[in-house]
Amino acid sequence: MILDRLHIIDSEIWKETSTNILRLLHKFKGRDMATFLDIFDKETLDDAGEPFLFLEKAPSEFFERITGLLPMHIAFLDGEMLLRCLEVLVKKNLGSERLFVHYIYMKLERIILGFSVDQYCRVLRTLADKGYSEDSEFWHNHIFRFVYIR
Repeated sequence: MILDRLHIIDSEIWKETSTNILRLLHKFKGRDMATFLDIFDKETLDDAGEPFLFLEKAPSEFFERITGLLPMHIAFLDGEMLLRCLEVLVKKNLGSERLFVHYIYMKLERIILGFSVDQYCRVLRTLADKGYSEDSEFWHNHIFRFVYIR
């Protein structure tokens, strides 16, 4: 988090940090893994507001290893962390169908009514990007309940 907040743009420092995180990955909790996915995916912007194109924070192996351990930690994530993990996984095309169907979608269905309107819109955009359309219960009943309650 220090590297992110200080806007460090040295790729070598970021890669060494990701290597050390992978070395200690067994000691972290689900909240930490969600934070890692968020920070290492987030683009660092220059003074003009443009992202640094040459900055690669972590290799793809970093995201794959965290994604591999994510199923056992999904139950402990709050709504915003789960949503951010979903956004990163869809953006980077990571995760198996089993991870999405049996863990992420099921958790989303349970907590969707607790989301703000902004979070709910982000969920819908991300699920549409993923191509999720099989569950009519989710698309019809939850959307109706969410709009009716709000």
